Amino acid sequence: MTELPRQRVYCVLLVFALFLGSIGTRLVSFQVFRGAALSREADAEHALDEPVPARRGVIYDSTGQVLATTIPAYRVFAIVDQVTDPDALAQALAAPLAMSPDAIAKLIKDGQDKHLDWVQLQRHLTPTASDQVRALNLKGIVLDSEPQRVYPNGDFASAVLGFANWDMQGSYGVEGYYNAAIGGKPGHLIAERDVHGNIISVAQNRYDPPVDGDDAVLTINAGLQRQAEQELDAAVKDQNAAGGTVIVMDVQTGAILAMASRPSFDPNNFAQYDLSTFNNPAISEIYEPGSTFKLLTMAIGIDTGKVTPDTVHDDAPGYILVQDGNQTFRITNSGGAVYGRETMTQVLERSANLGAAFVAQRVGPELFYAKLREFGIGQPTGVDLQGEEAGIVHWDDAPDWRPVNLITNSFGQGIAVTPLQMITAISAIVNGGKLMRPYIVKELRHNGQVVKRNDPQVVRQVISPQTSRQVVDMMTDVVDKVSYPYIGVPGYAIGSKSGTAQVPAPNGGYLGDDVTIGSEVGIGPSENPRFAVLVVIDRPKKDPWGAHVAGPPVRDLLIDLFTEYAIPPTRREP
Repeated sequence: MTELPRQRVYCVLLVFALFLGSIGTRLVSFQVFRGAALSREADAEHALDEPVPARRGVIYDSTGQVLATTIPAYRVFAIVDQVTDPDALAQALAAPLAMSPDAIAKLIKDGQDKHLDWVQLQRHLTPTASDQVRALNLKGIVLDSEPQRVYPNGDFASAVLGFANWDMQGSYGVEGYYNAAIGGKPGHLIAERDVHGNIISVAQNRYDPPVDGDDAVLTINAGLQRQAEQELDAAVKDQNAAGGTVIVMDVQTGAILAMASRPSFDPNNFAQYDLSTFNNPAISEIYEPGSTFKLLTMAIGIDTGKVTPDTVHDDAPGYILVQDGNQTFRITNSGGAVYGRETMTQVLERSANLGAAFVAQRVGPELFYAKLREFGIGQPTGVDLQGEEAGIVHWDDAPDWRPVNLITNSFGQGIAVTPLQMITAISAIVNGGKLMRPYIVKELRHNGQVVKRNDPQVVRQVISPQTSRQVVDMMTDVVDKVSYPYIGVPGYAIGSKSGTAQVPAPNGGYLGDDVTIGSEVGIGPSENPRFAVLVVIDRPKKDPWGAHVAGPPVRDLLIDLFTEYAIPPTRREP
């Protein structure tokens, strides 16, 4: 036998030593330097750490009707590397998923191109559609359960409710404002599993159960809400208007009995709408109120002792001149009307701008704006809805305030409010002078037990009960002597005031005399006011006047209120 050359032996030994050294280095690397990380990776392979969703609470109206609830649903995934024929699979799934075959195939092929493990094909399948998918028994198709928020009445009260998104998080309206309470608290599952993904029951597992969300009971009455929406739809359609808002409020408590806005949206299909659609105009859209604001001006004048209902004002020659630096502003009544001598009650009956200016000038800017603050103008009402705006007021202490602002503000121009601010202030005028915090959730319940109740809350006393009574009588005269054909309710004394306001132009001034926001506020019964109804019609095309376009819906809603709450008639038709 021939001996191997010494050099070859040394070479083999060196290679063998290097091989052993590399193994040792790897062992040291895995055991010492990467030991902890690799241990965590191994644990992760056999660990299950998942959140457990909580049940989102049900939303009811004041009579117990379900307005929002949660049902079980399913989402469908495709495990990409198990799908051999995307087109054939897409054809099979098209009907149950309510998708086109091309759309399904594209999702799968895109997943293959991007080397994804799985792709989501559809969410929120109905139980029937889920059963159809399951019956197909397609390789690579997985069904996973998930909760789905459902609004049984479609767009009914959608601006009030808001919606819950794909992740069951509340957005806008009640869903957004009370998301923490209604959404509950998710639980947590930590467990060990075997190589097949099954939980090992004898291992050290931990389960923190979820805390289900609270149910919410609204102050909204579904019957009145439906009527409000129907009245609004009819008015908007008849006038070919851009939209509108209706609010019905219990003036004694601040409870909102109905709140409707157009345009609306279906919260079941929220993803199909532009974000701007979700804003609730009742609390987020500001407008110049026009002559309905004269009620505040008159209440301030009477409460400060500057005028009484019988104070006489002479508006001859039909205009006033307001000097402001080098500018002179000429203020007139609507249409240039001249009424001569008139009482303050007649000022409201005729909706005289010069009469309102007369009151504001007697009161003076300091008192006038201080009282507006007390009425809640220029600040959020504090309503329990998401997205409330504060309005716009040029206060008398602002650098850009001018004397003419006092005059125009007195009859509702150059000042912007939300519909909710307006009806809340009117309610304070007629309920004895108390500004109430408006609210829309009556109570929250957990497992049937009340855990939070929103009781009526007096923010402040704004005017005296005597002033309140006098203004109610003046509003009643407005209906009996002027606007009865549009808003009068046979057998009942009610009060009202209309408003017709021009729409500000983006670059200053107004869009035109025929571009208006027509509104009407009605209260009743006058003997002891309980309800206020505000209707705002945005840019009516056929008739610009508030009394004409908004008066009839207010009348019909007051009739419904008197019927619903069994308020008996008190007088004959005047």
